[in-house]
Amino acid sequence: MKYLVNISLIGVLVGYIMWSLNQNQVDPVINDTRIEAIVEDWKNDMRSIGINGDEKIRYLDQITIVDQIPEGMLDRITPTQVGKSDRGNRAIWILNREYSNAYLKALVYHEIGHYMFDLHHEGKGQIMSSHIVEEPGHYESNWELILPIYLEKCKQAR
Repeated sequence: MKYLVNISLIGVLVGYIMWSLNQNQVDPVINDTRIEAIVEDWKNDMRSIGINGDEKIRYLDQITIVDQIPEGMLDRITPTQVGKSDRGNRAIWILNREYSNAYLKALVYHEIGHYMFDLHHEGKGQIMSSHIVEEPGHYESNWELILPIYLEKCKQAR
């Protein structure tokens, strides 16, 4: 009887490992063409620092624009929160609002940084700041300065 239980447990473990590996073979579902383009930019930026972004992004199942950020048991959603990465659901959620393209790009990079590299909030006006700057033109004007800081953090965290 013990033998059958052990074999069953081993079978479940092997099945789970195979399922996990299979989950990382497809790109995430993305429900917005702007985000699709941003993810392609992110993959290219990762490639520029020697990280396989095509492979990394497959750890996500979805990047979705939502009308309300889902709350989990331990989450505290604040009124100013516009994005969330959730490893339990293998998802990134972006609040459905009007964003400039550069703001949305910074927001998506920010949430991917949390999800993929466990990056923490740091700095002011940077991609991993605790608050994404809503000042018009901030990311358009400063992207060439703040992107290398973000990429270095990703490189160090891998």
